[in-house]
Amino acid sequence: MNFDGDQSRAISLAAIMVLSVVAVGGAFAGNVAAQESGADIIVGGSDNADYSTVQAAIDAASDDSVIVIESGTYNDPVEFDSSLSNITLQANDSANPPELTAGIKVSADVSDLTLKDLQLSGDAGAGRTLNLGGGSLSNVTIDRVTFEGGSSLGAAIYGNSFAGNITITDTTVSNYTAANDWSLVYLGSTGIENVVTTGSTVQNSVGMVAFGEINNSVTIKDNTFTGIESDSDGSATAALALGNPAFTDTTVASISDNTFSDNFNHVVLGDVNGETVKSVVDSNDFDLAAYDDMLISPSVQNAVGSADSGDTVSVKSGTYEESVTIDTENVTLRAADGANATLAFKPDSKTGAPTVKVTADDSAVRGFHIVRTAGGDRSTSSSPVAQGVRVSGSNVTIANDTVRGVGMTDPESKGIMVFDDESSDKTGESVSNVTIADNDVTGFYGGLSVVAAYGGSIDGVKVTDTVVNGTDYGMTVGEVDGTVSNLAVHYNDFENVTTGIAALDGKYRSYDVSAPAESINATLNYWGSSQGPAGDGANVTDGVNYDPFLTVSPSEVTPGEVQDFGNDLTLRGNTTYAIATPAPLTTGKSLKEFFNSEFDGTVYGWNTQTQQWVPGDELSGDVGALSAFVVTPDEDVSITFTYANSTQQTSLSSKQVSAGWNFVGASQYGDAETAFSASAADPARLIKLYEQPESQPYGTGAAGVQKVTFGGSDTVAVSPYTGYWVYTNQDGTIAANTGAGVTASQFEQMVEA
Repeated sequence: MNFDGDQSRAISLAAIMVLSVVAVGGAFAGNVAAQESGADIIVGGSDNADYSTVQAAIDAASDDSVIVIESGTYNDPVEFDSSLSNITLQANDSANPPELTAGIKVSADVSDLTLKDLQLSGDAGAGRTLNLGGGSLSNVTIDRVTFEGGSSLGAAIYGNSFAGNITITDTTVSNYTAANDWSLVYLGSTGIENVVTTGSTVQNSVGMVAFGEINNSVTIKDNTFTGIESDSDGSATAALALGNPAFTDTTVASISDNTFSDNFNHVVLGDVNGETVKSVVDSNDFDLAAYDDMLISPSVQNAVGSADSGDTVSVKSGTYEESVTIDTENVTLRAADGANATLAFKPDSKTGAPTVKVTADDSAVRGFHIVRTAGGDRSTSSSPVAQGVRVSGSNVTIANDTVRGVGMTDPESKGIMVFDDESSDKTGESVSNVTIADNDVTGFYGGLSVVAAYGGSIDGVKVTDTVVNGTDYGMTVGEVDGTVSNLAVHYNDFENVTTGIAALDGKYRSYDVSAPAESINATLNYWGSSQGPAGDGANVTDGVNYDPFLTVSPSEVTPGEVQDFGNDLTLRGNTTYAIATPAPLTTGKSLKEFFNSEFDGTVYGWNTQTQQWVPGDELSGDVGALSAFVVTPDEDVSITFTYANSTQQTSLSSKQVSAGWNFVGASQYGDAETAFSASAADPARLIKLYEQPESQPYGTGAAGVQKVTFGGSDTVAVSPYTGYWVYTNQDGTIAANTGAGVTASQFEQMVEA
């Protein structure tokens, strides 16, 4: 039935209402039923009705009146335009509530107003269905009321002059989609004492539910907020906003057991006692949640974009399908404790955007699964194409992240890239102190990259404890029109990669690339094999100092206590070398077993006791410290020395010699007399006859034939990887500086000059 007080004021609505009503009470039947329910006035079309319009009933009402409205549609405007106290509007039949299509307006002072079991829609002024903005109200109860909006309606409930208490229960607000209105539900005043909202649903609308200054308490429990979008000018901050601008100092909030999903932002929490953003996150159900100390959002970018310097944005478990840019200094983006959070980006159009871009200084990204999927990316370009993470800020840390590429086969795709520019005019910046630690990178053409391309500088990049697996290049480093310096790449695992680290030099795609002026410090990495890059591990280019290297995965060692390391030496074919080892080699292997390929050529060792050469086929037993050999390979070959470990304390070594000539190694680099000074055999003279190895990890000795008499004024530089003839005046020993169980860092210190 339709009951029109004024047909010209009827409003036609085009919206879909979702009715959330808890049916209580029985149906009212005529005046007798109305009197039994305490009703003073009945509205409707039955014989028992006192009035056919709601407005007529309100005009006739007095304090303590109950206005009971029969089922049907009421198109007349409704307004409280005179002062009333303890007034109730309620349905005659809660299972079939009446529809008031022109809303309700309060323009006078009304206290203790109750609205119960109603369907409200339409515009009661300023695009508001329940417009409480014209008078002064205290103690408002809204119970089992359904609000249906429309494209021209912005607010279901609006009021800014309140006192006392506000209670909203089992109420539904739907489809308020006016793009320019933020006030979906707004109740604000300095006079509000307490607010309780329970069992209600706010859905598929534009704006926010906001409560202003509240003196005592606000309770938000068992409600659902879903499908809420921001208004066109961004005044709305979240589906639910509390303490905005501020509660009083005594306000206590309780927000629990609510459900938030598919909102532009979920919650903004201002100054309030009783709750923190973290406690709200923990005690409510969010589809996705990225949060700092004020905002909870399903969008990581929204949370990062609203963060202030010094903030930490935490992210709960879930998959966040978006790209993220950190452009505010001193912001940390982290997966929440125990969270399994994924940042996944697949562009629809051509773009070089990474999944995560860090342009601000003093920032960090920690603990995520970061996925970059090939979408509409450029297949060829002079600009860097997609990365998982791109860094162009200083003092930035990328740590404990898994970075995975899907379909990222373009040669310019990188897992993690440090770059010197993000500006539109391509003006290089100074980037320094970037740490890439404890990450796992896979699925890109290049795992890691450090490139200065636009005249800027990149200084002090540290890469450690990172696994790069299944990429063509483990890491690329280059200078296009800038400088790269002070790279430190240690304790990383380059497995199933073709080239471990490439210092780019020459033409690379459309770039003229130069390698950094200083060697890349890439010692103590694992290259996929115990034999290192010179063996069957991932190779490296010139300009990369990789020796010593790990012979096992970094996950099996403790930095600073590494015994599982090796050095390799390169020998040219048809050249005779004198090689030596400064420490005892891995036990159970003869010398020939340390070569990285099948060895063709000759090997001789010197027998101190018999003073004779021993052919390689007759050499057996472990290779001790300061052992030396003469090697002539038929073809270019490398040999990898791996050293004896010890599960007990380190035991230093020595070499037994006899009076006369001995063929031995030196204990360290540097001056010959110093290298052989720790000896009970009284060394007198040293002669170098053969070539020293082509590559050595810590330096070289003097080239060519050398001769020096100890105690004289002349000197010669020696190497612990080269064999020398040493004449001793008596039987005895020559001390090595190392032994079984020496760690890599100790070893380097012991053999350097």
